[in-house]
Amino acid sequence: AVTAENHNKIGGLTSAVQAAVCGLKLGFGCVAIEDEFGEVGPQDYLRERFALTDTHIVETVRRILA
Repeated sequence: AVTAENHNKIGGLTSAVQAAVCGLKLGFGCVAIEDEFGEVGPQDYLRERFALTDTHIVETVRRILA
């Protein structure tokens, strides 16, 4: 399972999915903002700055499937 969200991974979709699949034997990864303060700026900059691009999602999925 891989979650991708434009939100802090603590208390967001990632936390909800982790709670739902707790105890299941499956690979899990997430593309989300680490526990840090956000910034204001253009979307392209912010996606790259916080590693939220499609490339980061694909890399995370490949890592989980490996």
